[in-house]
Amino acid sequence: MDLDERDERAAIVRSHLSERELGALERFYAEGQEPARICSEMRLTMDQFDTVRRSFRAHLRRLRNPTRWADLPAKVPFCMN
Repeated sequence: MDLDERDERAAIVRSHLSERELGALERFYAEGQEPARICSEMRLTMDQFDTVRRSFRAHLRRLRNPTRWADLPAKVPFCMN
């Protein structure tokens, strides 16, 4: 998979995230904040945070494995929409 295709697929996955979900993930992955702090400040339960993180990671695994790309539905509901 070339970089353009990978970027396109990543943009598709990101487009399925609400602003709140994307914010929580950016704070965790890009800023390195602790999940407990994110949950407290964003008024999330740890279960909600874990669900979003697991879903996002599953989609990223599909991006790395083109044979499973077809398994990704056109619109994937996340837990905080």
